[in-house]
Amino acid sequence: MVRMVTILFTIHCPLFTVYAQQSWTLDDCLHYARDHNIHLREQTIEVELSRNKLNTVKNDWMPTVDISAAQQFNFGNATASQGFIGEEAYNVDLSHTSGSLNVEIPVFDGFKRRNRQHAAEWSVHQAVASLEHARRNLDIQVATYYLQVLYEQGMTEVATTQVETSRRLCEKTRALVDDGKKAQSDLADVESKQASDEYRLTVCKSRADMALLALAQLLNLPAKEDFRVVPLDDDILQDNELPDASALYAEASDSHPAIGAAQATVEKSRYDVGAARADYFPRLEFKASLNTYYYNPFHSPTSGPLFSEFWRNKSGLIGLHLTIPVFNHFITRNNIRRAKMLYDQSQLRLSDTRQRLQK
Repeated sequence: MVRMVTILFTIHCPLFTVYAQQSWTLDDCLHYARDHNIHLREQTIEVELSRNKLNTVKNDWMPTVDISAAQQFNFGNATASQGFIGEEAYNVDLSHTSGSLNVEIPVFDGFKRRNRQHAAEWSVHQAVASLEHARRNLDIQVATYYLQVLYEQGMTEVATTQVETSRRLCEKTRALVDDGKKAQSDLADVESKQASDEYRLTVCKSRADMALLALAQLLNLPAKEDFRVVPLDDDILQDNELPDASALYAEASDSHPAIGAAQATVEKSRYDVGAARADYFPRLEFKASLNTYYYNPFHSPTSGPLFSEFWRNKSGLIGLHLTIPVFNHFITRNNIRRAKMLYDQSQLRLSDTRQRLQK
């Protein structure tokens, strides 16, 4: 019997946990929202994307190495001149195997890679600051919706108390009317007041349900009928002295993630201008290659083993390649103008962010 009770308790233990978690505190809502809010999860992916882009840009400094191979088959006849004798036909049925190893190392590109790397680094800073800004905004939204739920529930309690008071007053007035101590018009006034209070209670309940639904949607909660919140602690509600507005702005201007994201965007745009200007500079690359091939005539085999022929027919190439831009349909010029306009735009957005934060 004891074993059966233990098994039943183990099976129903999760149900006890579920019912214990029906009432949500403000901390519960904040933690759940940070983990499940769709916009915040999208912003987290943006951070990972920016870091992946930075890793890709950093790897641009590494050499490019590739191996290529080709296999061809030739069939038919060809002619060769024999002087005064004329032309002689010969068979060209053969297979041709070739392979190459190519290496490219960037030497100078007008500092384009360096500027792109710095821009990617600031892009990571911007994404991280935007994530923190989104997290703070979400916390504010959750706290606002949470307080709105508590407010609407408080108004519902007040309306409920008023309805009970109106009902008792109505019963008392009805008794007085039956005893002839009150007029029928007094009872009508009290009943009208009771009906008005009941209507107000219905409206308050509806607003409380809507506020609770809005909070659940903000948390990205599945549909639940048992979702409810608990009042805040008295320690949170106690009065605190508000800081000076100028001191608060001075502190926020240095650490607020919105300003940090805007500043990172300005720095990124500045390096984007340098990357666009790099297309005006010559590009110098070091290139090396190792090539080999193997011929195998079908009707008159004269070649040796495959690997021996590969080794004997190998050849190498090494050198520097210089590319000087002359004219590219003004693409570089327009790219520089666009980068400068984006840089100016980012500075304006930084100023606008500071002004909105000061307000």
